[in-house]
Amino acid sequence: VKIEVSEDEVKTEIDLMKSELGDDFAIALERSKFTEETYKEQLTFELLAEKYITTEFADIEIADEDVAEYYAQVKESEGEEVPEFDEVKDQIKAGMLQEKQEAAFQSKIMELEEKAKIEHMI
Repeated sequence: VKIEVSEDEVKTEIDLMKSELGDDFAIALERSKFTEETYKEQLTFELLAEKYITTEFADIEIADEDVAEYYAQVKESEGEEVPEFDEVKDQIKAGMLQEKQEAAFQSKIMELEEKAKIEHMI
């Protein structure tokens, strides 16, 4: 499966960031040591990685019981300040899914690095 990110996808993300940050967009780029072009390259890479992760690891699932258990642990440690379960369960599940997918992605990278012949020139 070939995974691609179009110029339009990158432009949409940049336009969204510009609309959210307004005049602070240029300042944010400068603080991050990015030009608009290098930010565009970084964003393209991030979007590719995101698409790869969601495609390659689409079979990863989070059980409702795991979400409830996580919520119970947080509620126990945080007390009354935690919102009701139904208000946050989708956010918790999404966060847990992202964490599992990213861990699988890192494992895949390590596996590929072990198989690759990497020549260090420095």
